[in-house]
Amino acid sequence: MKKLIVGSLFASIACSAAFAAISDDEIIASFPPIAQGVNISVEKREKLENTAFEKIVILLKKDDQEYRQIMFSDGKYLFPDIIDTAAKRSYASEFRAEQEKILMSAGYENLAKLLKTYPKNKIVSLGKDKKKPVKVIFTDPLCPYCKQEMKNIHERLKEANLRLIFAPIPSHGEEAVAKSISIQKEARKAKKDSEIIAILEKYYADDSVPASNISTDEIEKEKMLIDSIFATGAIRGVPAIIDGKDIDVK
Repeated sequence: MKKLIVGSLFASIACSAAFAAISDDEIIASFPPIAQGVNISVEKREKLENTAFEKIVILLKKDDQEYRQIMFSDGKYLFPDIIDTAAKRSYASEFRAEQEKILMSAGYENLAKLLKTYPKNKIVSLGKDKKKPVKVIFTDPLCPYCKQEMKNIHERLKEANLRLIFAPIPSHGEEAVAKSISIQKEARKAKKDSEIIAILEKYYADDSVPASNISTDEIEKEKMLIDSIFATGAIRGVPAIIDGKDIDVK
């Protein structure tokens, strides 16, 4: 006999006793209050193969943003997950993983489209070996994890050509944006990879000096570019490292 573990949704919600008798309206009503303007609907219902449960996909939508959530029902109760202990399988986890792949695929598509028109002088390039793949690194001069990643740059260059795109997170403020602009400006004057790496190390050092001679107008324009990167949905934090072929960057 297949062994299944059923999770509880906030508290299990009792409805009618017949299988699949829970209506769409009852399912929607089971949700706690959600932010104003969010529309909730039942997008899909189907029997969960080889079980006595129904799989229900809930669509939460506001303007052009969508989020899908999975629920399960035996006709009387609603549950957030069904776990097949014999197969070590969580149906909710599988659904979330599938949704994540869909979201990232769309995000990469959006990012590739953005980078086709992204200012080339805002991308710092390292490596010109045509035999090596390209790695795109989204980074922030004030991010401690990015600082750590920067220490690996020599090793990464042994395996790939690198394209650095600066995407400071908002909490790091204008200093991170100004440093990004300074790196871009100085890198454009560099003639060798070693010179660019020296510039990066200077601004990523824990005791680095603040950027200077960066205007408010430059910072505001850079912020708009940074916002456009995060708006694609492909980058959710830094450092983020993506294969160039996945976003059409050479």
